[in-house]
Amino acid sequence: MKSFILLASGVGGAGKDSVIEILNHKTDQYLPFLSYTDKTPRADETPGKTYHYISQEQFDNWITENKFLEWEQVRGKYRYGRLKADFDQLMQSGKPVYFHLDVLGAEKFRKMGLDIVSVFIVPPSREEAKRRMEKRGTDTPEQLQNRLNRYDFEMSFKDKYDYIIVNDDLQKAQQELLSIIEKEQKARE
Repeated sequence: MKSFILLASGVGGAGKDSVIEILNHKTDQYLPFLSYTDKTPRADETPGKTYHYISQEQFDNWITENKFLEWEQVRGKYRYGRLKADFDQLMQSGKPVYFHLDVLGAEKFRKMGLDIVSVFIVPPSREEAKRRMEKRGTDTPEQLQNRLNRYDFEMSFKDKYDYIIVNDDLQKAQQELLSIIEKEQKARE
């Protein structure tokens, strides 16, 4: 079987992590492509599972050494990037490789000419996105407002994706994601 990249993006409050979480339980079938980041882990994030956490100095060094396949500074604050060496290893597996990326990072990946299946995850409404972000309770009021301000900008990218999943029911959204992967695997047999 041929490896391909499942790239998931979406707006803040869409539940991207929750939707793709189902793939984390099927690592015999799908492989995560984790980012390296210079941010501090949130309480709900696990090093080596959510991201690889590194220092700002290490991130700077890897940029200088050209070790990243791509990297991006998100919301003018933290940097996220994926290593070329990790990518090469994962693509030799023959399994779908998945990750989520903000809309600007996704644009960079599209320009690389790779075999990508892109999925855009949205909440049922802007109000629901706000409710989910508030419920999470990890953002300051300023950070929350920044995320809400970015909502329309991120939504403007949705038509560039192969599939759109409305996450109004988590199990249904996860099943839709699995169906998309299965369909794309069959197309590559």
